[in-house]
Amino acid sequence: NFLVLVKKMEEKTTDPLNLDIIISQKFYDPNEKCTYDETDYTITTVKEVSEFLIGKIYESQITFTNISENQLKLKVIQQIPQGSMPVYELDDLKIHDQTISGLQTSLLTFKFYFPCAGNFSCYPATITKNNRFIAHSNIPASLKVVEKFERGDKVLGSLQDILNYGSQEDILNFMREKNL
Repeated sequence: NFLVLVKKMEEKTTDPLNLDIIISQKFYDPNEKCTYDETDYTITTVKEVSEFLIGKIYESQITFTNISENQLKLKVIQQIPQGSMPVYELDDLKIHDQTISGLQTSLLTFKFYFPCAGNFSCYPATITKNNRFIAHSNIPASLKVVEKFERGDKVLGSLQDILNYGSQEDILNFMREKNL
């Protein structure tokens, strides 16, 4: 005697629910999360990563907002990028049951690293309700992972960028021109 369990996945053909949800997903270095405005240092924004370094821990932040006045019970699906390894948790894919009140914003984060170089895809963060699609984040189709950063055409905007990728002349010019 034996028991066989089978799980079948198939695409739903129903229309998405039209709920008032906004979702965003960003990838960044947790040690250098923010960049500051040059004229007003109280204004910060998340410094998104365009290239990933092998063996370095990165973080993804999923932000979703309920812009309706109704409380919603949702499922948020997150997945680490293809080719990466999870940090702190052993889940490649995680589904979060979330209850979000009207006019409220929630955050989810997860950490990961890439053990090898290449171009990898990533399934965007997705929100569903009652197994029906609501929204997904817009992220790049391919994530570039390198062994070391090349200066090339990289924009050297912040002091940390200059120190990481700039030449000695770039560092001196930055110190002459910018208000540290």
